Amino acid sequence: HPSLHGQRAEARRLAARYASAIAKTDRPVLVRVSDARSGEMAADVEAAVAAPVTGILVSGVEEPQDVRDADVAVRKQEMRRKLGAGGIAILPEIDSAEGLVALSRILLATDRARAVVLSVDGLRSDLRLGSDAAPLFAHAMSEVAIQSDAARVPWVLHLAHHRPGTEHLPSLAHDLGALGVTV
Repeated sequence: HPSLHGQRAEARRLAARYASAIAKTDRPVLVRVSDARSGEMAADVEAAVAAPVTGILVSGVEEPQDVRDADVAVRKQEMRRKLGAGGIAILPEIDSAEGLVALSRILLATDRARAVVLSVDGLRSDLRLGSDAAPLFAHAMSEVAIQSDAARVPWVLHLAHHRPGTEHLPSLAHDLGALGVTV
């Protein structure tokens, strides 16, 4: 998040600490890393893979190269740490019109893509939408449902903020086959 750019080292340290604690409960551990354009993704991945991580959620994926870059960063850390190749999943987070349009190519860009995350708040921000964006969100969820089903990977809806007009989105996501909803 832009307001936390000066606190990246602390965020990475906390993520590693909490990832280790979660892993001890035999639950999967997912860590969200910066997008490829930030210049911080490789360092985020390095910190995340140092912990027992099941998957890397790559924020702001807009093109296939974004997940390829994440794949290379993860593979590099797996080799450095002598971990089994391909064991860490990549979950592209779609939060823009560009990402939505490129989703089928994004899912073909790496064999590590094991789920898709659709960020409603990111899409709202990218498209500069007002409060009555429900039809567009329904369209975006339908598109993600179709593309993820064709790729045989699950998808998840991400709602960071509950706003008027979004109350029905979790139910709609369920109806469209989403694996779950994060809030």
